[in-house]
Amino acid sequence: MLSCASTWSDAATAADDRTALRTEWANIIDRFSLVVRAHERGDLAPDTGAELIEVARLLERLSPTLDAMQLRRPAAADLQRLGIQVAA
Repeated sequence: MLSCASTWSDAATAADDRTALRTEWANIIDRFSLVVRAHERGDLAPDTGAELIEVARLLERLSPTLDAMQLRRPAAADLQRLGIQVAA
């Protein structure tokens, strides 16, 4: 996703490529939500939970990029479940 950000709006990036990435990204965010729920149930090892929180922090920091690319953000509720403060 990050490798596409700098050229996302360029004419060289085909609309089909943007559509495909949006679909793939939506699937990733859906899976992220499932992993957050597994963490909430206590189904993840502690080190895996810590890695999940780092991913969540990164996703929150990337919110401006996600918005610019019109990619779905993780649900605010999922980030909050992990103790991540969600920007307005």
